[in-house]
Amino acid sequence: MTLLKRIGLGFLILFVLWALIAILPLPQQVQGDNAFRASHQGPLNIAHGGSHHLFPESTMEAYCNAFNIDPDVVFEADLVLTRDKVLVISHDRTFDRNSDLPPGQEAHLVDYQFLIENRVNFAFNSPLDGPNGFRIGDLVPYTNHLGETVNPTDVACPSSVTSRDDEVFLITTIEELVRAFPTQRYVLEIKQFGDLGAEALATLLTLFDALNEEMEDDLYSRVLLSSFHRDIYDLLVEAKQTTHPNLLFSPQEDGVYQYFILHHLRLTQFFRAPIAALQVPQSSGGFTLNTRLFVRTAQRHNIAVHYWTVNDEDQMRQLIALGVDGIITDRVDLLRQILDELED
Repeated sequence: MTLLKRIGLGFLILFVLWALIAILPLPQQVQGDNAFRASHQGPLNIAHGGSHHLFPESTMEAYCNAFNIDPDVVFEADLVLTRDKVLVISHDRTFDRNSDLPPGQEAHLVDYQFLIENRVNFAFNSPLDGPNGFRIGDLVPYTNHLGETVNPTDVACPSSVTSRDDEVFLITTIEELVRAFPTQRYVLEIKQFGDLGAEALATLLTLFDALNEEMEDDLYSRVLLSSFHRDIYDLLVEAKQTTHPNLLFSPQEDGVYQYFILHHLRLTQFFRAPIAALQVPQSSGGFTLNTRLFVRTAQRHNIAVHYWTVNDEDQMRQLIALGVDGIITDRVDLLRQILDELED
């Protein structure tokens, strides 16, 4: 047999093996129902920071407003641990962008009790010197997407929410939010990393273990955790393998890249990460992620696919047509309007 024939035979064998692998049943990353997959009514309406184009980001009032627009809304929230060990909702690891505190306020060096006792107002959108950085320039008061100012009394919250303020937007804890909306689904991101991030995650699991005893169903079946930091993701995997088998989470960047490569090779049978969702932008690093095949392949693994952060009507419609499971948005009102229109 000539060398050329041997090479050809080798390629043929590899192709047959690849084809056989490609038709094998795909592993199911989530057994049974995945609460973060789409329903027949369309993708999940995921309120980014409570949908902060409508109300100040990460405040109780923002989440109340999102719920009033869409009772099935999924609450997205970023969590940081304060100096007195309270998990509060904050997009950044500092309080510089959203509050009227003096510049230089790292969350883990500020007491939650101080924020409440001094009625610190979280109704600002000031410029920072970088992501999660410190404020530069003057305070910029919050206005919604129409350029209007809003007040805490402009929205109705559940009667169980009693510790709010009529004049300023107070910081909100994750415990307050879950107690106010005990049946919602949640997408929660641990913002801190290293030892502080590990402590934040441990604090969250301890809190949810306690809350879970009060719930009629399993709270963990309605909570999707995430982190952009590999060390926190590794802790999530460890917790699922040991103490919290029902834990649901999405991967950080490495896991997305791994899935993306295997997806293009049609070899996702080898993707074994124990994740419940992929939460991705529509494109990254020159690669397009919003394709029908990307979505459908993940769904065959019972992995939900959510795209962030989408505020444009045309893009929302395109993603809905792709059959995505969730859209993370600052405009829950706009997405709800589109979904209602498509249902008619």
